[in-house]
Amino acid sequence: MKNKLRELRGDNKLADTAAKIGISLQYLSKIEKGQRTPSLKIASKLSNYYDIPIEELFPNIIGGEINVKNT
Repeated sequence: MKNKLRELRGDNKLADTAAKIGISLQYLSKIEKGQRTPSLKIASKLSNYYDIPIEELFPNIIGGEINVKNT
């Protein structure tokens, strides 16, 4: 899954960002690498944290719905 998370995180540490979102750094790393698809709840938290619509954060969303798996 292609997403903008790594680009948005910039120079911030992965662990710091994960802690602020409330997920493990391993899980955030896998989401960034496209190895995991976040739940709608986590996608929403990331969207709010970066102040960017979910559709822009995860451009592979079709019809405004995210594929919820690997949560």
